[in-house]
Amino acid sequence: MTREELLAPINLPAEILDGWEPVPMVLAGKHAGTLIVKGMEVHFALIERPTGSVKKAVREMLAPVFDRFGMLTTRVPRAMGKHKRFVERLGFKQTWKDNEFEYYLLSALPWERK
Repeated sequence: MTREELLAPINLPAEILDGWEPVPMVLAGKHAGTLIVKGMEVHFALIERPTGSVKKAVREMLAPVFDRFGMLTTRVPRAMGKHKRFVERLGFKQTWKDNEFEYYLLSALPWERK
């Protein structure tokens, strides 16, 4: 799969994504979404909602990157309430905000069994 194909779900101009590492989310042998990584910061987009457990699919996609850094960060534009609720359901905790974004930290993989 080419870089352009991997980045297509993110739906941003290619030049904005320079320096970001695309990580495919593969379910049932199909490209189901893409995670982009730059340092500990992650963002992702699904091509279509997984037919099985969304929790399991997201956890499997985040796990290798989380293992690499021991924590993850993300940011969400302040006006995108639906997206903020989603990252909070994943376990990200808000750390701070500025005029443009709210910033989040994930210190443990979501839905971890103890």
